[in-house]
Amino acid sequence: MPVFYFLVGLIVTTALIMALPVKLTVAYGREGEKDRLTATIFIWPVFKYKFRVAMIDFRAPRGATSKIKIRSYKITNIARALKRFFSWSDVIKSIRSSVNGLLNKTIILKLKWRTVFGTGDPYSTGIVVAFVWSLKGYLLSAACNRLRARCTPLFSVTPYFGNAAFFTSFDCILKTRTGYIIFTGVRILAMLIIKGKLGSIIKMAKKTGRG
Repeated sequence: MPVFYFLVGLIVTTALIMALPVKLTVAYGREGEKDRLTATIFIWPVFKYKFRVAMIDFRAPRGATSKIKIRSYKITNIARALKRFFSWSDVIKSIRSSVNGLLNKTIILKLKWRTVFGTGDPYSTGIVVAFVWSLKGYLLSAACNRLRARCTPLFSVTPYFGNAAFFTSFDCILKTRTGYIIFTGVRILAMLIIKGKLGSIIKMAKKTGRG
């Protein structure tokens, strides 16, 4: 009987863990040369991890040279880079169905994307703003088609005709379940083992790390 109760408890505990909701919140903002990125993973009610990079200044430090150094690449290096690209592309194709399955079970709870842009010239600003509108519309449409949206995505592109300026802010909340993530991870691992790609991935990762 103790073994029976242990197995029942293990099954119930596993089922509860698999059913736990997972929320991923991503907020990003950029104004001029300063960035702010915040990502939070929340597994109710046991785990919460927050990663934040606030106000990173990408300007060159004082005393740094402003000259741009151009590296020369050999044909062999270019061929090796192309080989790695196609290798990773083949791996992505192998796991695409599993990743799409997880995305189809992911819900968008919040999606806001605001951009203010100006080049300093009204004519070119208008052209770029129109292009950015089209690009953002395409990306958000693709995201809503892939994921399930429970909100109305809000996005805007505001032209700034005064001077050259750039500001963007992105705020998104995604929700899925722990079980979907675990199942997807196990499925991807099994597919890579069956297709014999796990060893090549490890080798490529080691080469990338050394690079």
